[in-house]
Amino acid sequence: MAEFFLLKFRALSKVTDEIYIGYFLGRSSGELEMDFVVLPRKYMDIKDVDIVKVSYTKFKEKLRKIKEEFINSDEDLKDLNHDFKNFIGAQLNKDGRMKWTLKVHRCIEEKDEEVLRLILREMLEGWSSRVELDIAYELLDFEDVTSEVASESEESELMKKIYERADLKGLPEIYPIVDPIAGAPIDMFEIGDRIFFVVMNLGSEEYKKKLLEDFPDHFSEDGENTKPFVGELVSKEIIPTISRNFVLIKVDFGNGVIGKAVIFKNVKLMIDEERLKSKLSENEEKKWVEYILKEFEKDETRGERRSGVRSVSLEERKTKFGLPLEFVYGLILSLIVLGIVLLILYFFFS
Repeated sequence: MAEFFLLKFRALSKVTDEIYIGYFLGRSSGELEMDFVVLPRKYMDIKDVDIVKVSYTKFKEKLRKIKEEFINSDEDLKDLNHDFKNFIGAQLNKDGRMKWTLKVHRCIEEKDEEVLRLILREMLEGWSSRVELDIAYELLDFEDVTSEVASESEESELMKKIYERADLKGLPEIYPIVDPIAGAPIDMFEIGDRIFFVVMNLGSEEYKKKLLEDFPDHFSEDGENTKPFVGELVSKEIIPTISRNFVLIKVDFGNGVIGKAVIFKNVKLMIDEERLKSKLSENEEKKWVEYILKEFEKDETRGERRSGVRSVSLEERKTKFGLPLEFVYGLILSLIVLGIVLLILYFFFS
C-alpha cells in the first residue's frame, strides 16, 4: 500500500458564487494534512487553477500565492477562510478524522472516483448547496514526494553555483527523505542527528567508486540509488546569497564520504523519532499555546468589527503587576469567602 494519498479539488457554488480550492494529503497511518482557500468568484477564475497536471508541492505553493494575493490583506476574506477551515475540521471530526482518512485512502487505491466525489460533495454541501466539483487524486510514496521537492530545488541556478564552492565541489549530491505529514523541518535537527536520505548524484569518480564499493546493496548495476541511506548530520548552514529560507547541509554516509544538499527550511524531513520526540513535543506545545492566544485575539477583533464596540485586549485586562484582572477578582472573592467561613467557625465553635 502506498504511504500517502493526495486528493485535490476545486469547486464552485452557484448559490453563494464562491470558489473552493484545496487538497487533502493523507498517510496510511491515518494522519492528515490539508489546506484550502475560499473566495468569491469575482476575485479569480476557477479554471486558472490546474488540479490535474500540477504536483503536490506546486499546488501547495499555488494556494500560498492565492492567500498572499487576495486573502492576507483582506480581513473579511480572512474571516471567511477561518470559518471555512473550522467548518471542514468539524465535518472531519463527525465520524473521526482517522476513519475519514483511511476511507479516502482505500477509495483512491480502488480508484473509486464516484465515492470520492460523493464524500467531498457531502462535505462541501454542508457549507453551500449546488456545488460543481472537480477532483484529482493519486498515490504517493516517500520517494515520490522527495523527488518532487528535490527537483524543484535543482531548478535554481543559484544552487548550482553554490555547489561549485571549493568545499562542496565533487561531493555526492543527496536529498533528505521528505515526510510532509509527520516530519520535522531542518531547524529541529542538531549536529550529530541521524538523517534519512537518497543519493541524487554520486559526485566525482573517486567518491562514486568508494560508495559503490562500500554500499553495493544500495545501488543498481548502473549506479542508481535503490535503497535509502541513514547518515549523520555534520553541518548545516544558512545561505544568505540565495535566501535565508534555504539551508546547506552536509551528511556523513558513515564511511568518511560527505554528501551535500540545499533544502528549504520549511520542508518536513523524515525524523529519528526517538531522538527528536521530546524536542518535537515541546515545540508543538508552544505552537498550540501561541495558536490559542492568536485565535482568542482574532475572535475579539472579529467581535469588535461586527458589533462596532471596542473590546478590552488581554494587555488592558492586566494589573500593573502583570496579572490578569480576572485572576485578581477571583483571588479577592476567595479571600472574602474564606473570611466568612472563619467568622462562622469563630462564633459557633468558640
